[in-house]
This record gives sequence, C-alpha cells and structure tokens, in this order.
Amino acid sequence: MADTIPLQKKPLPILLIVVIILNLLLLSLAFYFYRLSIQEVKLRKGLASKVSGIEQEKNAVAQELAKAKSDLEAVQKRMDEVAKELETAKAAKSSAEESLNAKNDEISKTQKEYQKRISELEKDVKRYADFSAALTMELKPIKDALAIQGLSNIGITKPDLGVGSVSAQTVGGGTQSAKQVDLIAGKVVSINKEFGFVLINIGSKNGATLEHFVQVYQGDNIAGIGRIEKSQPDISIVSLASEDLMNRIHVGDKVVLT
Repeated sequence: MADTIPLQKKPLPILLIVVIILNLLLLSLAFYFYRLSIQEVKLRKGLASKVSGIEQEKNAVAQELAKAKSDLEAVQKRMDEVAKELETAKAAKSSAEESLNAKNDEISKTQKEYQKRISELEKDVKRYADFSAALTMELKPIKDALAIQGLSNIGITKPDLGVGSVSAQTVGGGTQSAKQVDLIAGKVVSINKEFGFVLINIGSKNGATLEHFVQVYQGDNIAGIGRIEKSQPDISIVSLASEDLMNRIHVGDKVVLT
C-alpha cells in the first residue's frame, strides 16, 4: 500500500478575500440603497399627499381670500355710498340751517317792522288825538265865520264844472223821461300836510257822511279822489287817496260830493 500524502489547505489569496469583502459591502450597500429607495418612495408619496393637501388648502384659502376681497370691495363701495349720503346730508343740513337762519332773520326783521309799525300806529293814535284837539281849535273860527258870513261867502255851490246838473235818460214803456240830478260842490278851505288831511266846506247838512267820497278838480280835470273821514254840519275832514295828490292840491280847488 502506497503511502498517502496528506492534503494541506492552501491559504486563500488576498485578492479573493478582498473581492468577497467588496461583494459583501456591495450587497450591504445595495440593500441599504434599496431600503433608502423604498423609504424615498414612501416619503415621495407622503410628500405628494401633503403637497396635494397643501394645494387644496391653498386653493381653499385663495377662494376665501377672493370672497373676502369681494366682500371688502362691497363694503368699500357701501362705505363710499354712505360717505356720499353723509355729504348730501351735510349739504342738506347746511342748506336747512341757512334757510332756517334766513327765516329767523326774516322773522326778526318782520317783528322789528311790526314793532316799528305798532310804534308808528301808537304815534298816529297820539297824533290823531292831538289832531282832534287841533281840529277843534281850527274849526271854531271857521264855524264862527260860517255863522256870521253864511255858506255863500265860503263857496258852497253847485259844481261849476260843466256837470253842475246831470240829465239822465230813462227808457221804459216806449217813452223817455228826463231826470235832473244835482251834485253838491264846494272847495278846499284848509290843507294839513302834517296829518295828511284837507278840510272842505261841504258838511253833513249838505249830505256829506262817512260813506261818501269826493272828487277833487283842478280846472276842468279831475285831480283825484278823497274819502270823508269826519263830518260836521258845515265842514268835513277828507283823507286823500295818494300822497301825490296831497302835494298837488291847493286851497280853493273845487271838490264834488259823490
């Protein structure tokens, strides 16, 4: 039997060991990168989901912002309208205040005018009282003169103006009748411009009463009219229709009782 030679294990080459180690490292790295890729995929999916949620929230917020902007614009528009209404109200208030002030001024002015008029009327009443007293004094010598001289001496006559007697034609039953009407005429015997009256020599015994008017003549023309304010038997007080007539009238102007 032949002798057997025991087999001796040869050491593995260093290169092989290095290769094995590298392979193991590569496998580990591959596994690690595989896990990383899986985690990355999961992370991407999570991020995509979160991004999608964020986009939805962003869209919702954008819609809310758009609605808020629209509401804000509506509020701003309403505020502008309210501001215009306030301006209009202020202008109306200012106009009303001006009108009220004008009315108050007008009322105050009217009150002053009325107070002035009342004062003037009070003065007129006093003047009339003084006038009555003065008239009584003025009438006494005139009445005395009338009593002495008679009416003819102070000129109470029928009018000498072409209208001393007026014929009126009356038609009835196919016949005509003439009616003679006599008018009473006299003259101005005194003028009192301070109190605004004249005295005429036509009195109550000639038919002069408070309801009568007189026509004032200058020449053959009517200068104006007056109204009998007070009448005594032989003389009457006449107020004239205008201040202009008072300025134009003269003592001796003829008057006709109407």
